[in-house]
Amino acid sequence: MSDLTVTWRGIRSRSGRSVLVLLLSTVAIAAAVLAPLFATAAAQSVLTDEVADAPAALNGLAARAIVGNGGSTGAGVRAAVQSRLRDMPKLAAALAPPVVTVLTGVQPRTTVPSLGLLLYRDGACAHLGFDSGSCPTGPDQIAMSTRTAKTLGLRVGGKLTLGVENVRGSFAGPLPPNPSYDVVGIYRVPAVDDQFWATDGFFSGGDNNELDDGTKVLDPLVTGAEAGVTAVPTATVQGRAQFPIVAQNVRLSDVDSIRANIEDLRSERLANNVIVEAGLGAALRDAATERSAISTGVPVVALPLVVLCWFVLFLVVAAVTDDRRAEIAVGKLRGLGLGGITRFAVAEPLLLIALAAPLGLALGVGLTALAARAFLAPGVDVRVSGVALLVGLAALLGAAAAAFLGARATVTASIVTLLRRVPRRGHRRAVIVEGAVAALALAALYEVLVAGDRSTPVAYAAPAFLSLLTGLVVARLLGLWARWRLRSAGDRGRLATLLAAAQVGRRPASERLVAVLTVAVALLAFAATIWDVGAVNRRQAAESLLGADRIYSVAAASPGALLAAVKQVDPAGHDAMAVIRSGQTYNDAFVDFVGVDASRLAAIGRWPGRSAAQTKAVAAKIAPPRSATVNLRGARLAVRATVDKLVQTATRPMGLAVLVSEPAEAPRIVDLGRLRTGAATYAGDLACPGGCRLLGVSIRRFPADD
Repeated sequence: MSDLTVTWRGIRSRSGRSVLVLLLSTVAIAAAVLAPLFATAAAQSVLTDEVADAPAALNGLAARAIVGNGGSTGAGVRAAVQSRLRDMPKLAAALAPPVVTVLTGVQPRTTVPSLGLLLYRDGACAHLGFDSGSCPTGPDQIAMSTRTAKTLGLRVGGKLTLGVENVRGSFAGPLPPNPSYDVVGIYRVPAVDDQFWATDGFFSGGDNNELDDGTKVLDPLVTGAEAGVTAVPTATVQGRAQFPIVAQNVRLSDVDSIRANIEDLRSERLANNVIVEAGLGAALRDAATERSAISTGVPVVALPLVVLCWFVLFLVVAAVTDDRRAEIAVGKLRGLGLGGITRFAVAEPLLLIALAAPLGLALGVGLTALAARAFLAPGVDVRVSGVALLVGLAALLGAAAAAFLGARATVTASIVTLLRRVPRRGHRRAVIVEGAVAALALAALYEVLVAGDRSTPVAYAAPAFLSLLTGLVVARLLGLWARWRLRSAGDRGRLATLLAAAQVGRRPASERLVAVLTVAVALLAFAATIWDVGAVNRRQAAESLLGADRIYSVAAASPGALLAAVKQVDPAGHDAMAVIRSGQTYNDAFVDFVGVDASRLAAIGRWPGRSAAQTKAVAAKIAPPRSATVNLRGARLAVRATVDKLVQTATRPMGLAVLVSEPAEAPRIVDLGRLRTGAATYAGDLACPGGCRLLGVSIRRFPADD
């Protein structure tokens, strides 16, 4: 009969304990493998979310070049970047196909002075809704917005001529003819959250957006081909190529390479004077910070489970080997040496542990995949890395070591001891093992509480070591208590108590069972506590960052509409507060501007370490000063002002304007005309038949002027 057959029959004869050994080994390997797998998947999820949530202006590469008249500028910019990306395969793999834009400034020849952009953009038709007509398809066709058509008095079927004599630039000889375009479509201005247009802010042609000299600012005039833009004889035609980042394609292992590639592109000028403007740096930095927190937290939860499985496996193998004392004694009587007896004793658990290796790996991968699908960002997959395989191998070796240690006391015992009906008690070796556990527990406690380094393996294992030490101490105390009760019951003649105390105090299995239960309960309490602490910390982190434990993103037509909606939902002002956010890109980062309803900040805002009185003081400081409301009504507004001194350095005169608001409408600017020295009356169209509120007075200048 072969050794494998004997081993298999032994497993079948002890099926209950064999299944327990298999389960414990499987769970230990699965928990060990799950820790790096889930930490990696969670870090990938954080990275994906950070990249996906980055503002459109920072979410990708934007390349541009300003060239002279004519030429396929968009294609040139795209080709220059793609040529450079051939040497950057990881960055190239994370980018979507580019969106090419070609544009130039134009001034239509109409009765209304106006200026705007003539542009071609790849895929523009799919992101424009048309009120009439259709999308342009040729270079001599254009589409304009509804409000631009109203300003210029045009409709589908009309023609628009662009005046080359008004554009900047110099021409040798006579001016070229004014180019004309057929108006083939009237489109609606896209929504502000349309990411296709959000990177550029093209649509600024509001009814009240005009320069100081009365020139109307138009929405883009969209043409159907690149040649429609490059054919305009202006001095500046700009070509752009935008390469959006696909969040799911930014892999965790490629982040350092992508960041280095982005810095290289930002610091060099490509062919044809192409300049690359790259974002995403802030998103990658934020993701790195959150990944560090995840990498620290996951092992703290997984490692105690692995240690607990090893400990229980040790006890189970010890119990199984102890039950086989007679078989092992017979083997020694037949002349088997220590090596042969060891193989005979641990062959069954080792075979089960070997079978548990693929099962544990499959279970760890499967649980991580289920967790990723349920809790993590879409598209996050589970990849078995070398680290996960090494950790799984370590868990396998740890289970094998636990099996050897569990069988060691029985295997090394003498034949006389093995044939005794009462098991031997090994005090000295037990004290050495327990002392080692106590030393490890104290070292882990020192790392966490004193040294403050919580990223070491010893610190990660602190909960497991402390739980194990607690179980051993409780088991020891139980043994001492049972022996004391044994003597006490013998002195008093209490037979039942004497037998119970003898059963508990003289059999090692009782102490082992109590140790296992104590360790399990301690780890369960640790898991429940850390879950609760984690929830509290997440809430405090949100309050520290946002001033509240949750926020709701809504779309509103104006700040006034948002305020009215919040007041309708929460009239008392105890549960909700209106907040508006705006931002601007600066130095590869996105700077947020936040406006809050200061009247509710004291009741709603919560920051860790800040009392209600301190929050109220902050609300009082940021609240706008209360002043008498100035209400305006009528069609025209006249303002009498005196200018003592006017320093005019701009190419265009500065102007006077007022900022007004109407109920449930966004604030708007009313231009009152050019400024001049001395006392003068300035007037403009107010157009407030229902009344509006004066918000302020401003001095305006053309943005491009110094």
